[in-house]
Amino acid sequence: MSAASFRSPAISSSSAASIGGAPMASTSATGSDPELPVWTARNIAVLALLTSAYALNFMDRYALVAMAAPIKSELRLTDGELGLLFGLAFSLVHAACSIPMAMLADRWGHARVMALSLAFWAGMTLLASRASGFLPLAATRAGVGVGEAGGTPPAHAILSGLFKGRTLPIALAIYSTGSGIGLTLGLSLGALMAAAVGWRTSLIIIAIPGFILAPLIWLVVPRNRDAAGHRPRPQARRRFGDLGFTFYTLALAMGSAAVAGFSALAWLPSIASRSYGDAGAALGVAIGLSNMVGILCGGFLAAFIEKRTTFTLRQFCVLASLVAGLMLVSASLAANASLFIAFSAALVFSHSMMLAPVLTQAQRLVAPEHKALASAIVLLGIGLLGAGLGPLLVGWISDRLAASGPRALNHALAIISAAYLPAAVLFFQRSKEVDAGHAR
Repeated sequence: MSAASFRSPAISSSSAASIGGAPMASTSATGSDPELPVWTARNIAVLALLTSAYALNFMDRYALVAMAAPIKSELRLTDGELGLLFGLAFSLVHAACSIPMAMLADRWGHARVMALSLAFWAGMTLLASRASGFLPLAATRAGVGVGEAGGTPPAHAILSGLFKGRTLPIALAIYSTGSGIGLTLGLSLGALMAAAVGWRTSLIIIAIPGFILAPLIWLVVPRNRDAAGHRPRPQARRRFGDLGFTFYTLALAMGSAAVAGFSALAWLPSIASRSYGDAGAALGVAIGLSNMVGILCGGFLAAFIEKRTTFTLRQFCVLASLVAGLMLVSASLAANASLFIAFSAALVFSHSMMLAPVLTQAQRLVAPEHKALASAIVLLGIGLLGAGLGPLLVGWISDRLAASGPRALNHALAIISAAYLPAAVLFFQRSKEVDAGHAR
């Protein structure tokens, strides 16, 4: 299919109606400029670089999860301390820094901030290999959180400028498959590398690609230009209230779903090793592939249903949340390794399907000068509520249930699946507001 066939039709002015107190951004292909093909060689190269950086981001995170057993043994950690390492030690700092990093990227340059951030988090991973206890390791994870905060918000802003209309959710979905690639490499290779060369040497190996990729991003990714090659206009002063209630409801819904989703990603490998022996490598491959396929399906589905009124993103996100919750309970209580891996893959697939539709709606609900900020706020909900609070809660519940038997962690993860219920309610509530806005 030719590049021209991916052009996006202009959206009528009525679609930019104010919803939830925030003006919706226009989704025309290039604004007032003539339509331009977006699947150019340059744009594809930029998308490939950004996706590679995102994959490295997740590989760094989840390789540590896969190495939990030897790290816990050598450093004498509890499940609660592991939960802090997987959660708040990284995610609280990551979430807190995402908004300042997004604002810095808007002013100083998305590519520059991404490149320096990538080099910084690679350096922190290198230092983690020298950690002698919980506090030094937690400090390096916090440093990784600072660096990785400068990755995704600028990437979303870059892609939002290069890809327009119905191509945006597809580009965001392709970019987001980096998480699946990183998950697959981190969870499957992390445990194997730790067994072969030790967890300290494994962290050194994982850090090296970051120092290679950082200068490539600095040199290749364009400096804050849109698809027509124009630099953005000076941005108005950004106020958090400008984004509107509907946008914040969307961010909170995804954050609630992430409480359960990220808890599963953090603790399913530990359940695999404790309850099912050598299922860790197979689980890593299953989760990684399910994540990538789910994200891509969600992106193409978002591009399709944007043109329809009989099936909405609301209905999709509500359904995906409920299915994900059911799959998490089933995986936590599975009777054997085969069922455990199958239900885990189904959980990750259904959860990942929500990502591209949510990111696309977040970009569409805000004006152009707020796009990086909007992305950072959505990530704040995912990072602070999901990746930060979720794993910590599961570790705490598991410690409280330890006297009940060897499957305390399984039961703790089943309990946290309840977080998908408020997510479904919030997605449904948001959709009623959006539908009412379109009716006006």
